[in-house]
Amino acid sequence: MSVITLTFDSPRVGAGAAESWDKVAGLEAGKIREIDLRYKLFKTEVIFEAGGVELIDGFRLTLVDLALGVMTAVERLKSEEDSAISFTESADVIYFDNLGDIVQVRYLVGNRVERVVAYVSIAELLKAMHAFVKNVYERLTTDFPGLAENPVIQRLAPRKH
Repeated sequence: MSVITLTFDSPRVGAGAAESWDKVAGLEAGKIREIDLRYKLFKTEVIFEAGGVELIDGFRLTLVDLALGVMTAVERLKSEEDSAISFTESADVIYFDNLGDIVQVRYLVGNRVERVVAYVSIAELLKAMHAFVKNVYERLTTDFPGLAENPVIQRLAPRKH
């Protein structure tokens, strides 16, 4: 069984990422534009490990953009399609090749080097991805309750199955 970790850290006070969270306090959270949520606010450090391989280790990423990318990957994988997560902050891409019960994870570094890095259970990967999106939604709407009314953040809300 493959171990998958997909987590984010709260920004440390005084760190550059904390500033991107503090800006929200002065805004009407329910009306923050998608472009700001995805590319300017909520920068944080992310860790993503699959099958014992570090895919993302402490990179500072915009949390909403990553969570929406993870959601898209989940939808495609559940539809038995291949998927990918790309990053606004770099040209790197993580590819998920759906092989049925197993997913081959490939990492493309800066449009240059591609390598197979891991094979993981699709069930485990989907579980980790769902938990990540749920944790992002809960953290953002707990820290900034007005975000629960924002249409972009509502897309991250857990759905009843």
